[in-house]
Amino acid sequence: MLLNKLRLHFNELTKTEQQIADYILNNFTAFSNMTLKELASKFHVSLSTITRLFQKIGINGFKAAKNELFAIDSDFLVTTLQPVARLYKNTLCEGIIHSLNALDFNKINDVAMTMYETKKIVIFATGNSKILGQFFYFQLLYFQFDVTLISSLYDEKGFNLDQNTVVLILTIGGRNIKVQRYLTLIKNKPVMLKIIVSSSNVFVDKDSLDYHFHGKVIDETQLDTDIFPMNGKYIVQIILDQIIEQIGLQVKELDKEYWQKIKTKRITTKTNIKQNKNN
Repeated sequence: MLLNKLRLHFNELTKTEQQIADYILNNFTAFSNMTLKELASKFHVSLSTITRLFQKIGINGFKAAKNELFAIDSDFLVTTLQPVARLYKNTLCEGIIHSLNALDFNKINDVAMTMYETKKIVIFATGNSKILGQFFYFQLLYFQFDVTLISSLYDEKGFNLDQNTVVLILTIGGRNIKVQRYLTLIKNKPVMLKIIVSSSNVFVDKDSLDYHFHGKVIDETQLDTDIFPMNGKYIVQIILDQIIEQIGLQVKELDKEYWQKIKTKRITTKTNIKQNKNN
């Protein structure tokens, strides 16, 4: 990161270079909009003086310096903010990156299309997973879906299923006895799809599912919700956001068609009125 490098090497610079560095440190927004010629002119120095300044701090010229201006230096962050930054980098960030590489987004998009077509969804989520379920529930309500959110095995609405129903089960931690029991209870129900979204690949009974979208982590202890309560949440949320995005695109396309029909109808009506007046 440019600003960190300027601070780190400040005492190694000449007096003129320090003046330029001090200006950048205190006016980095203005610097981001300047050209090389404008910066050199401001301090009455040659273009090569500016270039040498950046080379001294390990940056290959003016353009590279501007590119580094707002870049996040994760190594600097981790070194400076131990142990919190290291904890997040090694658990949350790396877990999300591995999950993104492992997920089949084409299949997720296919599920979103099926949800859009049927518009009848039952969401089963308990504990912390229910928080994500509630947010997803209200997003589907906004799209005018027939959606039900349940968290109890004794809620009869969770078993009022038919061939047009998509069952979506959410589990952040993955190891959830209620989820396993609910799957067993609806195993023979004639539903359209049964889907689980979880933070990791922990389910053995694949035969009872149509899809299982899950994250991928190097160390399973990273999903311990007592130690790392946020990790699994973000992995599950990424998958849900992708589903909502695809549904939203379809709704938007439908809206376009709807308003186009309205526009055409209005034009036709106006034309008929004019013709009647002329007659």
